[in-house]
Amino acid sequence: MRRRWYPQTRLVWHVLPDGALIVRAKTKSILDLAGKLKAPKGKPVALEDMHAWR
Repeated sequence: MRRRWYPQTRLVWHVLPDGALIVRAKTKSILDLAGKLKAPKGKPVALEDMHAWR
């Protein structure tokens, strides 16, 4: 996988509980994901039925 980091690329640093460090490049917008996910087929759920703590 080729990394495309440019001088203006925003990097996000994550330190995990075990001390490991993860660096992620934020190169895409959330708007780039529009249309990528498909709704699962199934029965629609009413808003009243979505309350988790009833």
